Amino acid sequence: MIPAFRYSSERALPRSGVDIFSLRLNFTIPLILLAVLLSALSVIYASNETRNLNADIQRVKNDRATLHVEWEQLVLEKSALMQQSRIQRYAESHLDMVAPDERAVVDIAG
Repeated sequence: MIPAFRYSSERALPRSGVDIFSLRLNFTIPLILLAVLLSALSVIYASNETRNLNADIQRVKNDRATLHVEWEQLVLEKSALMQQSRIQRYAESHLDMVAPDERAVVDIAG
């Protein structure tokens, strides 16, 4: 049989009159309240940041759509400006150029 240990009041450490449990409790409650407050503030900050980022995403998407429409218009304008008949008219009217006769054209076949 294992002997049971008994703690007597003579062997215990002398009490200083300060209860350690009450000190822990006095520091624990404010610490928990501070942690809850910091957690709440971080949730508020994160949700605000998320709203701001979503607004930025929507602005960028709108800008992208506007730029895409502008790009399509520029492609159409480029194709209209690059048509052979327009280039020939411009060369004849502004640069005084004319198309050569068929007899003056030499075909170099390789």
